[in-house]
Amino acid sequence: HQGGRAGYANREFVVTPSTSQIALERQAFAWNPSISGAKIEDTVLCTSSGPELLTEPSRDWPMLQGEWQGRRLPRADILVR
Repeated sequence: HQGGRAGYANREFVVTPSTSQIALERQAFAWNPSISGAKIEDTVLCTSSGPELLTEPSRDWPMLQGEWQGRRLPRADILVR
């Protein structure tokens, strides 16, 4: 899974391609997609105008620009040292 609704339980339900639960306004979600050797940990709030990112990387972290329904969503890139 790539994350799920955040609450009192570790994940009240997890998000997968076959998830049937409905996201309601003002619910928070942990979003943590991963690939081999890398993982992102974000918290996102579901709002009527779209997702609101509650976590933000530091300004000196490399960034990518994502897009969702015409909105720009800055996302953390992979840090290579």
